[in-house]
Amino acid sequence: MDAYGHILRGIIETILLVVANFVFIKKELKLKECLNLVYIFMPISIFIRFLPIQSSLTTIINAIIQIIVIATLCKIEVHKAIFGVLTSITCLALSEGINILFLRQVLHLNLENVFSDPLKKELYGIPSLILFAVVLRIVYLLRRKRTSVQI
Repeated sequence: MDAYGHILRGIIETILLVVANFVFIKKELKLKECLNLVYIFMPISIFIRFLPIQSSLTTIINAIIQIIVIATLCKIEVHKAIFGVLTSITCLALSEGINILFLRQVLHLNLENVFSDPLKKELYGIPSLILFAVVLRIVYLLRRKRTSVQI
């Protein structure tokens, strides 16, 4: 389950991070552009997840690759790509932190037991992805509403 869990989470996380970049840099979401980025990032991200390095280092490598690809393929200024990627990763990390707090403080789970079991780790990680998706949706709707009001 560990490999499948990594792959499944990698796919979902990649899709959310690509969408997040568009939302945070205020670029119009175009399905074709999003899919192209997902197709590029997904295998790279999954490959990096399986490297024998620490999790924080995989995040940094993924961020650098995302910045380069987004700036190049989407023709976005590098500083905007950096802002989008860093904001996306920060929001994802915050949602994971909130999820861990919830698991520990509200559900009183032993996190060592949760994270030592690959299936439990992936299942208990789902709420953080849902929270991240909800935050993205709210930011997207607020930005869209603000744009339509200014016109």
